[in-house]
Amino acid sequence: MFSVKPEAINEEVVPLPFVPATGQFPLNAEFDNCKAEFIRLFSAAEFSDIEQKLSNFTGATLGDGMFQYLNSIFQDYGLLILDPNKRSLKKVLIPVFEREINESVTYNAVTGTNEALQAHGIKPQAQIQPINLFFLQAEKRT
Repeated sequence: MFSVKPEAINEEVVPLPFVPATGQFPLNAEFDNCKAEFIRLFSAAEFSDIEQKLSNFTGATLGDGMFQYLNSIFQDYGLLILDPNKRSLKKVLIPVFEREINESVTYNAVTGTNEALQAHGIKPQAQIQPINLFFLQAEKRT
């Protein structure tokens, strides 16, 4: 429990601005500055390919950039990279979503793995909610 006295809590609720899905964050000059700083910090000889890899992080949004970046890293290994914002992909995955909602497949798998890790004295790094799906609409996320 918290040991804060009720009178110390400000009851005014300040609405936060709508935050879109992370993949929809725009890649702008601020991001370009951050990328340049990463290149400056990690371009030592042992990380010589960092500049080339980060140059592949391009696009209008974080999702676009991550898609390009991951493809540049894993294209030679056969890893399939999916864009979760594609409506056609979501449509194909409806049976998976329904199973997740009705059977909590991911929750059960992660919970079981976490219990096995704890039995071996290892602290789990993944924490999960019973439902890990949400609706993302124009001005809200539910």
